Amino acid sequence: MTESKCPISGASSTSESKCPFTGPTKVMSYPNAAKANDKGIITGLTNKRSSDGMGLPDAISPSNIDLIVATAPVVAPRMLDITKCFYTNVLGKHPELLQFFNPAHNVPVSDHQPKALAASVVAYATNITDLSPLLVPGGAVEAICNRHVALSLYPMQYVVVHENLMNAIGEILGDIVTPEIAGAWSEAVLFLAKVFIDKEEAIYKKIEEREGGWSG
Repeated sequence: MTESKCPISGASSTSESKCPFTGPTKVMSYPNAAKANDKGIITGLTNKRSSDGMGLPDAISPSNIDLIVATAPVVAPRMLDITKCFYTNVLGKHPELLQFFNPAHNVPVSDHQPKALAASVVAYATNITDLSPLLVPGGAVEAICNRHVALSLYPMQYVVVHENLMNAIGEILGDIVTPEIAGAWSEAVLFLAKVFIDKEEAIYKKIEEREGGWSG
């Protein structure tokens, strides 16, 4: 019988406390965030552009940052599988989201969109201890936010993304995703959602302030 080793610490068994994957079979545990409405997530939720009242974290806890740093080397090589699973599931559950994507660039036809999302998530995890390279004017976050504003996305759609991305992580990685690891990645995804929502709200306000401006 081959002895199993922790992919991070090199521990001879994931039962050893120094292994970050130590713990019982995964249980998806998320911070207290607003729940997605199954009916009409595009038009039926709210026109609110603010993250206020959504229960999103203002920061990632130091312990969760440590967990992201520790587990990113294992998660990153599987990220394309995770994002392909994510798009398959979220577009299957919410076909109204198809309008935001070029079908020629997404599953099952192409890996273009899953690769783009995978690269973004890996970049986020890689910079989790210092996000400033991603937040500079004209940087990755601003570019993504401008695209989202052009598509007129709503804050509650980030809740749908969070739910389905976390489920995809659990589906692809299986039992190595302990409650602690799930909680760390969940908080990181929700914090990034707040960053996007707040930045996009500021962009909408600038548009509204222009003569003849609008907010979609």
